[in-house]
Amino acid sequence: MLSTMLTLKHLVFCLSVFAAYADVEFESWERPPDNNPDLNRKDLGAMQDAWKTIMGTANQSYYLIFSSGLGTERHYRNVKCLQVHSSGLNHTLKSANYTSKWYDTRSKKMES
Repeated sequence: MLSTMLTLKHLVFCLSVFAAYADVEFESWERPPDNNPDLNRKDLGAMQDAWKTIMGTANQSYYLIFSSGLGTERHYRNVKCLQVHSSGLNHTLKSANYTSKWYDTRSKKMES
């Protein structure tokens, strides 16, 4: 009986220590609005707010002239000069439309 009580006291003590530690951990954690840890990274700096970045680059075209990465040769064998243009920004829905165009070296035409 005495050993059971002692074991129970140790269990209660350990649980209270773990609960206090967990409470401290959760209180020190800054939660981003969407509760996604990737949205609250300090190393991203000004690029952290994706919507602000999209608004700052609205209605502009971007070009990828050359790419050499994993899968580039297999998936984009006949593609050159990729152009992406943003338009149709909707602040309420937090959405944007993008148009992609590229030059197909086989057909020798710009396609989208």
